[in-house]
Amino acid sequence: MLERGRADDDGGDKKGGEGARTASLVEVPSAEGGIISRRAAGLTVDFSPVDPSIYICGTEDGSILKCSISYSEQHLEVYSGHRGPVYRLAYSPFAPHLFLSCSADWTAKVWSTDGDKREPLHSFQSTMHQVNDIAWSPLSATAFAAVTADGRIDLWDLESSTLDPAATAHCGTPLSSVAFARVDPVVVAGSKDGQVHVFRMHGPAASARVRALSAEEQSERLLATIAPSSLAEIG
Repeated sequence: MLERGRADDDGGDKKGGEGARTASLVEVPSAEGGIISRRAAGLTVDFSPVDPSIYICGTEDGSILKCSISYSEQHLEVYSGHRGPVYRLAYSPFAPHLFLSCSADWTAKVWSTDGDKREPLHSFQSTMHQVNDIAWSPLSATAFAAVTADGRIDLWDLESSTLDPAATAHCGTPLSSVAFARVDPVVVAGSKDGQVHVFRMHGPAASARVRALSAEEQSERLLATIAPSSLAEIG
């Protein structure tokens, strides 16, 4: 459950580009039927929490690239699965080989950088509108929030379900960003009309028992939600 409050802000749309413009080559048909090549722009990056030289980059063609600051002319890996621009990437604070992505293709996905699997472990969809931002909960390893262009904020809890959000609220205006409070079970969402919507979380993901778990216990909870077949591939 999400309990709503709201704080207004005088500012306009605060969402800006995070434009590391490393990416792959995309073939684009020309008007005459020929093929031209161009570089797909990078839209978002996130650095590995365990190796500051490694980062992932989401691109406008839907690819996610694993890169190193030591190699400026090439990427290390390509993760494929999105069918639209990737707007946000976020490494898990409890399992650093797992990361989230969200896209214009209406989905959020969770991936692993371990093993040989370069496809998403899970895909999440609750609407037929682009997902503009995602964030992991710092209090519960299995929880994350997503906000969409149709004004939804979804709280997902992988321990409860990977098919449906644990809680949903409708803000009535397109949402552009989301973040969790570090200490309290609170999540905030920014909208494109300059408002900040504040919600208090209720339920298992916000319980005192879960919040009191150690980092190791939180990591074990998250890994236990991944399908056994996926664990075999990334372990």
